[in-house]
Amino acid sequence: MVPGGSGNGFARGLGLQIQPRLALKTALTGPIRLIDSGEIDRRLFVNVAGVGFDAHLAGVFNHLRTRGSWSYLFSGIRELLTYRSSSYTVSCDRQCFTMDAFLVTIANGPEYGLGAMIAPLARFDDGVLDVISVAPRTPASLLFQSRRLFSGTIHYLPEVRFVSGAAMEISADHPYSFT
Repeated sequence: MVPGGSGNGFARGLGLQIQPRLALKTALTGPIRLIDSGEIDRRLFVNVAGVGFDAHLAGVFNHLRTRGSWSYLFSGIRELLTYRSSSYTVSCDRQCFTMDAFLVTIANGPEYGLGAMIAPLARFDDGVLDVISVAPRTPASLLFQSRRLFSGTIHYLPEVRFVSGAAMEISADHPYSFT
């Protein structure tokens, strides 16, 4: 695989080279690796898929004229100030829970991109997907705690819930999008 995205969380999570020339060399001569995948509404994903704030922010970012980490950061802060959490029901293997959540992410790999580790314990080849939910908090609290994404310690926060499983479903009593 030769990374071509802006965040490159999938490539980084696999330990691949980010620089195109080195990545191409690895793609042509490196080992083949089998990984797990997930499916949502007949669409496959191999890294992360989410509902809530992460899906909302991805939608906003996709419509920006300017790309890059600064655009993403400024958009994230702006959207954080007005975003409202929603209620979701998550079924994961034999567990089921309903909660108000700022976001719910299904992760096959550890990283969103740009070093933001939403699921530091996730592995691409362990046969399970990880579900991470973040309870609603004030914008100031969420912004302050976002540093935990970059230190790989988000899973230690009491407002963050992790479950793992081979089969899961997210539902809500309102329309929602995922990314």
